[in-house]
Amino acid sequence: MVVGEILTIDDRGMTIKLQDGSTKIVLVSDKTSINKAAQATKDDLKTGERVSAFGMQNPDGSVSATNVQLNPQMFRGGTATSSPSPAN
Repeated sequence: MVVGEILTIDDRGMTIKLQDGSTKIVLVSDKTSINKAAQATKDDLKTGERVSAFGMQNPDGSVSATNVQLNPQMFRGGTATSSPSPAN
């Protein structure tokens, strides 16, 4: 899981600033589920938003997101794991 603030965003994904000050690239596709209080889309991802991104870590250190949650209730950590879903 990657938790932090969106620094930059483009059509392929976003760069997230983690709580320790480092950054992580999160790749977002049309198959990525994006949620906030209600279902959301890639258009709802904005610079400065707090997010949690769940997905698989790639060999280059980026994460291919399967789910992105806007304004997560628990803003903790800032690490990437190989957990494929928020349930893990």
